[in-house]
Amino acid sequence: MNAEVSVLLVDDQPDFLENMALALEAAGYHTCNAADGFEALAVLKEHRIDVIVSDIGMPHMGGYQFFQRVQQNPRWAAIPFVFLTGYEFLSEKEIRYGKKLGIQAYLTKPVRAAELLLTVENMLAV
Repeated sequence: MNAEVSVLLVDDQPDFLENMALALEAAGYHTCNAADGFEALAVLKEHRIDVIVSDIGMPHMGGYQFFQRVQQNPRWAAIPFVFLTGYEFLSEKEIRYGKKLGIQAYLTKPVRAAELLLTVENMLAV
């Protein structure tokens, strides 16, 4: 993959965020990291992003609110968006709600590097 492709990673767990970034960077992607939706919006204002991978449950601004803010901005609305969540939090109701909002994919924690890479590649192919 080309380092020109940028992935925005949003999660409030620093170690998890770092591990995702290392996996993507080892595969040749450029990454930008944010701890919540507010930080992620600031990153989007400063950087060109090709794919967003965001946790749902975060303080300050959670994933659903962040996704809605992204969708309100015409410059960002077409960026492929993947939600992260823990197994214990992923319910059918949550999946339906996300699909209703327009979420393209979900990843469940813990995420294996191969699954993360495949999902990002699939989002870029859409």
